Amino acid sequence: MKFKCVALDFDDCLAHHNDDYTGLFDIFIKQGFSESVVRGAYEETHARGGFSFDNFIDVLKNKGEIGENTEELKKKFDEWVSLSLLLYPDVKDFLVQVKLLKIPVAIVTFGDSEHQKEKVLSTGVLYDYLYVIPRKGEKFTVLEELMADYGAPIAFVDDKPEELDNVREHFTADEVKLFRIIRPRGRHIEAKPRFEYPKIENLTEILSQ
Repeated sequence: MKFKCVALDFDDCLAHHNDDYTGLFDIFIKQGFSESVVRGAYEETHARGGFSFDNFIDVLKNKGEIGENTEELKKKFDEWVSLSLLLYPDVKDFLVQVKLLKIPVAIVTFGDSEHQKEKVLSTGVLYDYLYVIPRKGEKFTVLEELMADYGAPIAFVDDKPEELDNVREHFTADEVKLFRIIRPRGRHIEAKPRFEYPKIENLTEILSQ
């Protein structure tokens, strides 16, 4: 099947932090916060609408005093992102193949707009469109736009069953073909979807569908 468009999640689909965020946490543990407080602040920030450095700092300030200048901490944060954020090994080859097939690629990711855009750009990943969704469960709105522009079927790949379930509620299998990607140490491997999806471990697998 030749898809009219391919839509891809970013985090734990195209790229991942190779240290499982320990480098980020260590920056702030050295400021005197316990690991549990730092991890809790990260989860709280993410739940508020996606992680960003500024929002993370705001949450931590409510839990204790930050000794170091935030500008210096931001430099350390940016360095951590640049060193730890890596594309999965199959990504570049897959995107080259898709380009050769003249299929447009859209990255559809949830989170803080500025932070997500900086992450995507830092990896040098190829894409035609980048959409950052500020609220969970609304990726289907982007797929509606893509379908209006390119028609069906569209392929959509995500590692999070909740997002796949939400998209399935809005489209038929003929309109959007859904794939659940399983990445090593993925954060949602144990999550249970409400619907069944083809599981893939390598993005190139969808080209044979």
